[in-house]
Amino acid sequence: MAVSRDENLYSGSVDWNAIYREGYPLERIARRLARLLPDDQGQPVLMAGFAEVAAIQSRHHDVRFVEYSQYMVEEARRHWPQLDEVVHGDILDVLAETSASCVAISCRISANWQQGEQLTRLVEAILCHPRLRIVIDAFDVERLPLSTRIVSGSGRHQLAWQTLSRHALEPEWGMHAVHWRGEKPDRPTWISAFEPATLTRCLSRQLPGHEVRCLPPLIPQDPGFTLVITPRTP
Repeated sequence: MAVSRDENLYSGSVDWNAIYREGYPLERIARRLARLLPDDQGQPVLMAGFAEVAAIQSRHHDVRFVEYSQYMVEEARRHWPQLDEVVHGDILDVLAETSASCVAISCRISANWQQGEQLTRLVEAILCHPRLRIVIDAFDVERLPLSTRIVSGSGRHQLAWQTLSRHALEPEWGMHAVHWRGEKPDRPTWISAFEPATLTRCLSRQLPGHEVRCLPPLIPQDPGFTLVITPRTP
């Protein structure tokens, strides 16, 4: 059964800036991303996720930030003018069109990829141009048990929510649809979560000449994992 993204969540009715700032240690996420990306500070970064994390990254890199919500684009331009560029669009489309060598798709944008076709587009977009490093984080379905209160975030920055139901969406990719309800925002919605080993194997098969590593989440104790994709050197 396919599911669809709740567009109302990103129309301005929910203050995601406040929620992310309260629920996640943004400086810590930015530092971890910086360690996973190449050290070359002159290397521009194409990034999707949370604008404040992108703004922190912009201290060291030129950041082109991509956001599909027009409301969030306007908020990013208003609050973080230090961002080199803020683009309204789908990161998969922008990735296919641009030759950016360093890419960070963070803050679980992947939770909105709810069809195998989107992961096929991801693979095609990566292969469109030479890349140096791609970092993607995702929810780990194995860490989202049913009817259990789950805490994401770290330390004083935490959010709690509950998994209501889940079912397999795209077994080849290890993709599952998870119906969950959080404390903030207090409404049920659908997200995608993945089997880390299955997704890693599938991407490794479809990205010849690349190493796909599955690493811990960007912040400890978070119910996710991080993929790092790097071309193999001859």
